[in-house]
Parts: sequence; C-alpha cells; structure tokens
Amino acid sequence: MFFDPRELAAPAIPAISAIPGAPPAPADPKNSKVAKIAGYPGREHGDHPPPITDADHEDMPHRLWLVSTGAETRSVSFCPPAALSEVMKLYPGATVEPAPEPDPNPPVLPPETEAALVRWLDAIGETDAGIRDEFLLNCRRDPTGLANILEVAAP
Repeated sequence: MFFDPRELAAPAIPAISAIPGAPPAPADPKNSKVAKIAGYPGREHGDHPPPITDADHEDMPHRLWLVSTGAETRSVSFCPPAALSEVMKLYPGATVEPAPEPDPNPPVLPPETEAALVRWLDAIGETDAGIRDEFLLNCRRDPTGLANILEVAAP
C-alpha cells in the first residue's frame, strides 16, 4: 500500500506572532536582531554582537550547581544543563551558585594511590581505556571523592 505524504500532511498555516502586541517581523531579514548577532548576511564587517550582561550571565545554563541549604552544601548535576532560574525553582530558599570549573591540570596522584585505583579498576573488570583515564582524572580533581573511593578500592 502506498501513501503520498503530501496528502497526509496538514496544510501550512502562515506564521502569526504568539505574543499580542508584538512588533511585526522586520521586512528586511538582514535588519533583524538575530541576524545581526548571529552574523548572517547584512551584518557589517567589524560589527560585534552585544556584550553579555550580568543578567545574561546569571541565567546561563550550567551542568553543575552548588546548592546550599543551611549547613549543608550539595553539588547537583543537570542534564541538559539548567539555568539559575530553573535551579531556584527546584530549591526555593537555597543559596545557589554555579560549581567552579574543574582544574584542567589537577595534581598528579602519588604512585601508590594510582596503583591502588588501577588494581581496583582491574578487580571490577573495567577494561575501557577511556573510562579508566576519565576515572583517574576525576580522582585527581576531587580529593573528597578520591578519599571516598580509596575506602572501597584499598580497604
């Protein structure tokens, strides 16, 4: 049985602004704000997008947030990354700030510590080189996590 997709598709509806009283779209697309910021044709050479303001920066999405409720601070992960306003809705009354970016060059682990971690990875059957490298890198970046994993890896 053959179906012509054009017969199944709904007829096209012309675009209408969903916001009452919104200004109409610019007649010339190269004059739109999005075109100028994104660098589409019509943007003059040397024009730069407007700088990011503090308000823009505050609501930029992040994957990791530090959420403090009284004496306790937790690291909360979001996938996809969440903006401050979204995190605040989930944790009303908490102090929320983006977690600092991890150090790209964390300190090297002592050889005996790294050897214990490698033995543990062998013992649990982890053979993927990429996962092993990422695990060791995260251990180098997070001393608290390293201490916790060493309790399991090297009792």
